[in-house]
Amino acid sequence: MIALLTAAVLGFAPQADYSASDMGRASIYAGMCSTIGWVSSQEQVVAQAEGYMAAHPNQAETEVQAQMMTGIDAAKAEIDAAITAYRSNRDGAAFKAFLRGKCDGVARDMPAFLARGADTDQQFDAKMAEVLGGL
Repeated sequence: MIALLTAAVLGFAPQADYSASDMGRASIYAGMCSTIGWVSSQEQVVAQAEGYMAAHPNQAETEVQAQMMTGIDAAKAEIDAAITAYRSNRDGAAFKAFLRGKCDGVARDMPAFLARGADTDQQFDAKMAEVLGGL
């Protein structure tokens, strides 16, 4: 009920056609991508988690949390591998393509978690200049 009320107040319906692992992975990318030009909000991600729990009442919360951690850990490993690759080969184009692909993928597949804004490309280019310089 809380998920439905939250969704109504925020103006979107819970999207529950994904796994808990997908939700964990998407939450990591939504957080990361929102710092480099995409649009996300913690309220949207929380509403999706609540919507998922409401849509899966027979699944124990601890089971869902474990599955989410699988997705979170997978996303972190992908990001760490991309950073390690960038540090070894300094291929900024490949690193940017990886990040853009992950962010656009989540925005396409799970739009309640992440979306492109009007100036996403400009923000991404500006932020990536900072990020690449700091790695």
